[in-house]
Amino acid sequence: MRESFIFYKSFYDSIKELDINCQAQIYNAIFEYQFNSREIELNGVCKSIFTLIIPQLEANNKRYINGCKGGRPKTKTKPKNNQTKTKTKPNDNENDNVNVNDNVIIKENIKRKVFTKPTLDDIQKYCNERNNGINAEAFYDFYESKNWYVGKNKMQDWKACVRTWERRNPKIITKKTPEWLNKEQQQELATEEEQNELNEFLKDFN
Repeated sequence: MRESFIFYKSFYDSIKELDINCQAQIYNAIFEYQFNSREIELNGVCKSIFTLIIPQLEANNKRYINGCKGGRPKTKTKPKNNQTKTKTKPNDNENDNVNVNDNVIIKENIKRKVFTKPTLDDIQKYCNERNNGINAEAFYDFYESKNWYVGKNKMQDWKACVRTWERRNPKIITKKTPEWLNKEQQQELATEEEQNELNEFLKDFN
């Protein structure tokens, strides 16, 4: 004899709209069917509703019985007669795949170039080589205060940042006037517009 069973909300929704007498008959029929394996004879609407509920009760009873026996019996599957054993072919592309993966890893490593923070001497040496007049100490202090970030991104190449400073701060570049630019050549300029252009250019030179 069962001690419990599953009562679904769908049962309740189907029964609750009926009159109290019919509800009592259906509930009693369900309990008798589940606990005592006895089917009560009903009539009219009560019989119709109970008839719809019985299939679910029977399905639950089968699962309950199988559970008591240790679960659903295993089905033995026999191989089909026309089934043939397939041989596995060697993967001719195995080496190619390895090479492709290696290339991907190499490219990823290139993209993920590890940034090495320069020393003040490194920056000073690079600025001296370019003779750009950049204040190496100011450059170092500026990016050190930003934890070597350029905007929201971690700096990748500090030398590129030095070159950016050169382009953005042309007036701090100290160079001598080019040798090819002499007075005779200045006098040969034909127009006032060209003369003004030259004067603007010379502002960046000592």
